[in-house]
Amino acid sequence: MKKKIVLIAIEKAAMDKYLQNLKDFFNNDIDIEGYYVAGHTLPARIDGDLVLLTSLDLTSTVRKYIKENINILYLDRTLIRENLARLSEEPADAKMLLVDYTEQTARKMISLITEFGIRNIDFFAVGKDTPPETLHRKIREGYDSAVTPGLAPLVPKDVTRVIDIGWAIIDSKTLLEITVLLDLYNEELEERLYLYTRKITTSAKSIMFYLKSTLGAKNKYKTIIETMDEGVVALDYIGRITHCNKKFLKMFSLKGSEIISRNIKDTMIPKTLKEKILSDELLEEKLFYVAELKKSFIITKKEINIFGELEEYIVIINEISGYHRKNAQIRAQLKENGYYAKYTFDDIVGNSESSLKLKEKARKIAQIDATVLITGESGTGKELFAQAIHNASKRKDMPFVAINCAALTPSLLESELFGYEAGSFTGSKSEGHIGLFETAHQGTIFLDEIGEIPIDVQTKLLRVLEKQEIRRVGGRSIIPIDVRVIAATNQDLFKLCEEKRFREDLYYRLNVLPLETVPLRERKEEIPVLINVCLNNLGMPKKHLTSELMEILVHHNWKGNVRELYNCVQYMAYLGDEILDVNNLPPNFKCETDPKKQKNNGAELTFGNFYYDEERELSMLVLECLLNRNIGRKQIVDRLKTQGKTVSEYRIRAIIKKLKESGYIEYKKGRAGAELTALGYALVKMDKIQSKNGRKQ
Repeated sequence: MKKKIVLIAIEKAAMDKYLQNLKDFFNNDIDIEGYYVAGHTLPARIDGDLVLLTSLDLTSTVRKYIKENINILYLDRTLIRENLARLSEEPADAKMLLVDYTEQTARKMISLITEFGIRNIDFFAVGKDTPPETLHRKIREGYDSAVTPGLAPLVPKDVTRVIDIGWAIIDSKTLLEITVLLDLYNEELEERLYLYTRKITTSAKSIMFYLKSTLGAKNKYKTIIETMDEGVVALDYIGRITHCNKKFLKMFSLKGSEIISRNIKDTMIPKTLKEKILSDELLEEKLFYVAELKKSFIITKKEINIFGELEEYIVIINEISGYHRKNAQIRAQLKENGYYAKYTFDDIVGNSESSLKLKEKARKIAQIDATVLITGESGTGKELFAQAIHNASKRKDMPFVAINCAALTPSLLESELFGYEAGSFTGSKSEGHIGLFETAHQGTIFLDEIGEIPIDVQTKLLRVLEKQEIRRVGGRSIIPIDVRVIAATNQDLFKLCEEKRFREDLYYRLNVLPLETVPLRERKEEIPVLINVCLNNLGMPKKHLTSELMEILVHHNWKGNVRELYNCVQYMAYLGDEILDVNNLPPNFKCETDPKKQKNNGAELTFGNFYYDEERELSMLVLECLLNRNIGRKQIVDRLKTQGKTVSEYRIRAIIKKLKESGYIEYKKGRAGAELTALGYALVKMDKIQSKNGRKQ
């Protein structure tokens, strides 16, 4: 049996337009029925699987006609971008009316036009509900031109000039929501949505990602919340309850039929709880007492935003048997609320000798419950190592709290680290504030850029490290804590101590387990691998770098290390085509080598033309033979024979000479023989990556 949508519009023309829009998109896969309210009587009972309203203003008018428990969705409109070109040609600060059915829909249209980049016009929203005196006043003020989405008959007669930007069409977000709610997803519809989205926006990537990630999750949504131990209730942006779990119903002795699809104001949920839920405040593990029930609850309230717009609120409620159980329970749950370490040692890319040694040392440090000081240049992954150490430690199931000590003023830093009591200073919260050390109890706190911490705060931090206790700003009581400290800096703390800018006793308290990260210029053989990882993370695995570009990147000094490299790759990937070359480099990139100027004794042996004839194929095979091995020419000849390549020692000698001149190998003293340079190692790695991904011919 086909699913049924009922569309309700204000005017007949709008109804006809959007009905056709829906029929064209869904291709008769569903039944679609339409009504309009202007001068028309609605049926006594509207039944279907989904009711689609063209305006929020229709809610109160049509609700009494709609059968209970039917999903209601509000139609979002958009415009075909090509139709807006005329507006960009208007002079700056031009005054124009935006004429639509209602002021509310007109304001939405203004917002949409602005999002499309039209910011040279000062719009005033006009609808049928605009008072005539207001309209006349605006026209006298210079708003004597109008823009309208296909509604020219609604433009006031006094307006001298009208720009019709064409009928608005249904936004892809609304079509996607219909697809999810009615469980209509299939590959054909996915393709249809992609093509539809291409007409109205420059990129369909975000829509399609949401489509792929949401459809399955949406169908499992109710099942998931039913398995939760907490009470869960969801509300739309007007306060209507869309769903809840059995735990929530049991908690407040309710029935689903009493609250689903009803505004929370009209339900039997305790008044004090309703007021808390309906407040503008978003809640994060807040202890709240419900007087009607004489019980305390821990409440979390979050916004669910899709495409930058508020979709619904999710409220999670935990019952507490007594006020005095709060701290341990809340702290144990902080990991679920954003205070957690995302990365492990498996996420740290690097297979050079220096990187492997560093990771091995960090793994050992993770097992020792002592303070860690991570030093190294900016962009070398200090926070990455901090998170990995936490996740490999015995504290991995407890919070990981990070703070950048350079990002806050001294007073703010102190209150953030140690918290404050109620009324401690002007602007403080009436209930006080729990500091990050308390938040990190039994877990790890990461103090980034520790060298920037003020001297007076250093004194308090020293007390924490020595005695494992804190005192809030404005407080008298001592609060014991159990926290592991990991600090990081790109400065020379010992030098700061000599300059009296950093306490020497604090330095030695921090430097119990030192860990120094390796700059990228000392592990250039990892650059091709890092680039490949970056492209994969961006969702662009098919992007390829020319060999000339790769050589430039491998030779670059990378003062900003991996962070600078990733920024560079992102710039090129976002703005370049499938094949990236030197022309795609960022405008501020300063090349430190020019591969074209390298001499190769008459035969170009650069990355750019390494793969297309027998000599270059042999050159790559020789490099692979030398990888991690110190072998002579005869041994190379023997190894190539096993691969079906018969080559003389004389020819191998000539190839090795060219490889050396091109900077891919070097000769070591004594019997070490020829070894790969960082550039040679990078070339072999790049070849393996491209072979794995499928090299473009």
